[in-house]
Amino acid sequence: MTDELPPERAAQIRRRIAMALGCTVEDLASGSGSLGDLMETNELLTLWDAIRSDEDRRSVLKAVRDVVQAQTASSPPPD
Repeated sequence: MTDELPPERAAQIRRRIAMALGCTVEDLASGSGSLGDLMETNELLTLWDAIRSDEDRRSVLKAVRDVVQAQTASSPPPD
């Protein structure tokens, strides 16, 4: 016996995964895009989920914002 999700529920889950990874459902199905980027995004989300305190999450967000701000200040965005 196989436990399968109803098609509409499976589609909803695929959309949520794609949204979390910053790609389209089609990219997930076809494997297009950068697998390395998807793996790094997955790692980042997994690590984020492992952070237990709000204070530590705020520290991580500040560090990421600082990196982005430094990149923005030092060079124009890529084409």
